Amino acid sequence: MAYELTFEKLYPEGERYTGVADRFEGNFTGISGIRVEAIAAKIVEFFPPKGADKLIRTRIWVDISPFWTDLYKIEVIAHGSPIWWTGIIIALIIVGLAVITWKVTDIDWKAATPALIGLGIGLVLLVLAVMFGRPKRR
Repeated sequence: MAYELTFEKLYPEGERYTGVADRFEGNFTGISGIRVEAIAAKIVEFFPPKGADKLIRTRIWVDISPFWTDLYKIEVIAHGSPIWWTGIIIALIIVGLAVITWKVTDIDWKAATPALIGLGIGLVLLVLAVMFGRPKRR
């Protein structure tokens, strides 16, 4: 396998963008002779509504060593969301649980203790997994 860079495009926004960016890498196998420009055009169509305005860089590598197919490796870097979505989702879950428990008036707390302890441990583990689960790249 010897991938060869066949397409690289740095979009105008990518030259001056200094915010959060998301990176997508994908591999796929295609029939020999597919135009790489057609793949790049489909990538731009995938980012609505602004299309190329959200893209920073697109790269496509091709390995043509197998004679019946081509192996493609795609890297797309686009604007990332400045919003910390995992924190918002956790906050909504906690608020939802608070609303549910606020509405509960008559409950046998002695019978519900094991379930509530399990729920609490599960929430703590979820928060810890979200906070520390993904290592930072260097």
